[in-house]
Amino acid sequence: MEKALFGFSFDDGRIDQFTIAYPILKKYGLPATFNITASYIEGRPSEWPFTEVAPMTLDMLRQLHADPQMEIASHGYWHHNAPDNLLHGVHTLCEILQTDHLYKNSNGIALTGNTVFTTDEDILLAKAKDLKIPVQYIRHSIRRPSFPWLKISARKINRLIPSPALFRFALSDSLMSDYHLEDPSAASPRRSDGPSAASSLRFDDPSTASSSPSSPSCPHRPSRLSEALSDGPSAASSPRPFLPSRPHRPSRPHRPSRPHRPSRPLGEPINHPSLSPDCPSEFPSDHPSTLHRLYSIPIVANKPLFDMQALIEKAIQTRTACIFMMHSIVPDDHRHDLYEMEQSRFDALCSYLAQCQSASRLQVATSMDIHQSLLGSTPHHP
Repeated sequence: MEKALFGFSFDDGRIDQFTIAYPILKKYGLPATFNITASYIEGRPSEWPFTEVAPMTLDMLRQLHADPQMEIASHGYWHHNAPDNLLHGVHTLCEILQTDHLYKNSNGIALTGNTVFTTDEDILLAKAKDLKIPVQYIRHSIRRPSFPWLKISARKINRLIPSPALFRFALSDSLMSDYHLEDPSAASPRRSDGPSAASSLRFDDPSTASSSPSSPSCPHRPSRLSEALSDGPSAASSPRPFLPSRPHRPSRPHRPSRPHRPSRPLGEPINHPSLSPDCPSEFPSDHPSTLHRLYSIPIVANKPLFDMQALIEKAIQTRTACIFMMHSIVPDDHRHDLYEMEQSRFDALCSYLAQCQSASRLQVATSMDIHQSLLGSTPHHP
């Protein structure tokens, strides 16, 4: 990519997104994507309410849709990720807005978290074909990181101790490069998605391991327990008390292993057999036969501005795309839950992004525009 991309992705369709966030976005000339839960804005009570904030009205939704800078995407009819529900949300929003497509001749879908599997995405694509609903991308939450235990720990520490370095380290895996630059050969067989750690993780065969200098005939150093149970301690260790052995425990019967199911390589589009070029289709020629994943970083209420700026600077340095998942923007000192950001902090973030954009350091875009840029951009050679 020529420069970094940044996007706001607002979930649910809360009223403060229109009354507070939208005027600030217009003040700085910034686009954004609003992912609407259809039943929520229709006023239908949910069996599992996800927020106590009032929804925006249908007139507010139509005004956002009429603004060419703003994208409307589906967040499902109800607030969950079943394929039928996600497509029902697209269909309902198109009916409300009296349009065939939500944004630029196609539609986008934002998931509620990452609780969707590869099979669900395949089913979603097949049902979209049957219903003639074109879908270009699926926006997930954060990408599964390399070294998960280390970066998840860093995220938890960062919630208690604000640190730009920790925030950038923990979430940089969710920055996105060009789709065709993702390396399919580097995907880890234990992950369904996310960056591979194949270059840094090794699964060595013990039979090929190098011998230890202290034990030339054995590929592993003797443990302290084995020394304690042997005739005597080695010269390099101190005496250990005798540890009685455990009673014999019969081994479990052999269970045949399941056939290996290779995971989809990182960056590979989600294809479905029924959408192969040889299969006749009733879709228009511009209907996509693949889905791509966009990843986003959830921004919680107590996230300092300098933490967010650190991750954006990382995207600028690496010329990657960064999407912030947002929920509510509320007046200062009126914050009630984890997903509400103060108005002054959001204003400061938008001011910083506008300065970066005016200096040609990044481009603020909608989720659909980011998807199109990742899909059609040329490789970057540093």
